[in-house]
Amino acid sequence: MDYAAHSDLLLRLAWWGGIGALALTFLLLTQGVLLRAQLMLRQRRERRFNETWRPIMAQALFEIPDSLPRLPARSIRQFLQLWIHLMELLRGEGTRNLTRLAVACGMDRAARACVEKRSMTDRVLGLLALTHMAQERDWELMLDHLGQENPLLSQIAARGLTHIRPREAIPLILAQSVQRKDWSSVRIANILEEAGPDAVTAPFLQFATQLPSEQIPLLLPYLHTIHETELQPLLFYWLQTEQSPEVLVGCLKAVRDPLALPAVRRLAGHADWAVRVHAASALGRIGLEEDRARLVALLSDREWWVRYRAAQALVSLPGMNAVALRALQAGLTDPYGRDILAQVSVERGLV
Repeated sequence: MDYAAHSDLLLRLAWWGGIGALALTFLLLTQGVLLRAQLMLRQRRERRFNETWRPIMAQALFEIPDSLPRLPARSIRQFLQLWIHLMELLRGEGTRNLTRLAVACGMDRAARACVEKRSMTDRVLGLLALTHMAQERDWELMLDHLGQENPLLSQIAARGLTHIRPREAIPLILAQSVQRKDWSSVRIANILEEAGPDAVTAPFLQFATQLPSEQIPLLLPYLHTIHETELQPLLFYWLQTEQSPEVLVGCLKAVRDPLALPAVRRLAGHADWAVRVHAASALGRIGLEEDRARLVALLSDREWWVRYRAAQALVSLPGMNAVALRALQAGLTDPYGRDILAQVSVERGLV
């Protein structure tokens, strides 16, 4: 009897286990069908959106259509994604027309609503859209996000500020850029380039001249964003007053003004080999024939890169042709100097 009861229990368990497995299989199949149907529905909606709104946005590059179709709430994200993509690609009148189109569709309000959402995707999308719309009323919103802990949001806000009030925005961005180690210098340089040297130069110079020495290196990636003629006096000043090898190297890379020659000549004998390397390169750009002896001395430097840059600078000096170069090489007693000068001569096709 016990054996029969035990077997009966096992049969029941097996039965219900099979029923459960079948039910689970049915649920999984149903879920797969529903997910597939949902995907097809979303793709159909996206296709209809593109068929409707891509031609409208293309037309808006030249003129805003007289009537616009209703935009469902579920298509707002897709609209903003497509619109932002076009705004990133275009410049000039086309972007102004696209902005008017977005505002006419209520996308400025939709973008502000996105910024308030918890989803990071929505917040980024909304902030990017408001950056391109550049409405004065969003200045405070961008200012609030400039101090955001999230570096992506804060850098988008920095760009948005330059789109609204560029001259007021630049000092705020520079002040943040020397404080925040999580900011990308490449991204900030792109923002300053987009703002343009007319907007950047004056506030940059004012900010740079008041900056403590230890923070100057943080501005070096942005030197190219200001007017060249205004940059050179700042470089000349730093070359004379700063001691940090990093600052000196950054200035030597950018210096183009012969007025800085005394400082560059002095730095050719600097204790840091990286400074000597870039001093030699700078002499190749702005040096005179009288700098030949100084560069010849650098051909015997203990560091290969100093010798190499000095040789390149020598062949770039005024009056240095193939004949003068051969005569110079013949007079060298240091084998390292002869070798590096021969190498550069071959590279420049002077032999």
